[in-house]
Amino acid sequence: MRIQRLLSLILAVPACLALPAMANATTSVTNIQSTKTWRHSHDAGTPGTSSGTTAIASTPSQTGKALHLTTKYTNYGGERYSASMPDDVYANNFVYDTWVYIKDSAKGVKILEMDLNHVIGNGWTVIMGFQCNGWAGTWDYTANKGTAKSPNDKWLHSSAKCNPQSWAVNKWHHVQVHYYHDGKGYVTYQSVVLDGVTHNLGVKVFSGFALGWGKTVLTNFQIDGATKTSGSSNVFIDKLNVSYW
Repeated sequence: MRIQRLLSLILAVPACLALPAMANATTSVTNIQSTKTWRHSHDAGTPGTSSGTTAIASTPSQTGKALHLTTKYTNYGGERYSASMPDDVYANNFVYDTWVYIKDSAKGVKILEMDLNHVIGNGWTVIMGFQCNGWAGTWDYTANKGTAKSPNDKWLHSSAKCNPQSWAVNKWHHVQVHYYHDGKGYVTYQSVVLDGVTHNLGVKVFSGFALGWGKTVLTNFQIDGATKTSGSSNVFIDKLNVSYW
């Protein structure tokens, strides 16, 4: 994920608003993986090239409607898959909840990135970027080291360990990420839960960007390649739910 590519995304609103999945949630968008609003493109912030396709799959699946992401790449290229949701400019708390299945081999997967981007009341986009980084072996998060109008987006390593190539293949893995942001663009990455194991993060960084987007909550799921030569991956996501209040 890089800001110059995010600027080019065309936003669409899925018709999948459902009852809140969490006690405090005012909005809960469920089964986002099965909506028809998914778009994908190569992340120009990664080297090489990438391409991808999306399809609804009944197997492997937990709901009968998993999203199958077939990605091809060269030279570590990353393919970003994106879908948008209705905005709530007053929301501060977010929970990203999904299940991930890597089919047959994880050799072609070096980074799994799961982002939420939220347009707040002052028009800024708060980017809550989060990834399992196989290069560093950590869960990483994004921060804007510049200003909202002159951004300098950076990935920072947390103390929590993660490597997608160590995830068991042909098995569903449950990922839950909890965030909070204020009205000034500061994000607190609270915790990440992988297969029931909680890693408390508690890190607060500035991550506001004056991108000029319309109102939305946008989710990205990105897969970065693992080799300098060409490669591919088959990844499924299911039960992708986002709650915010």
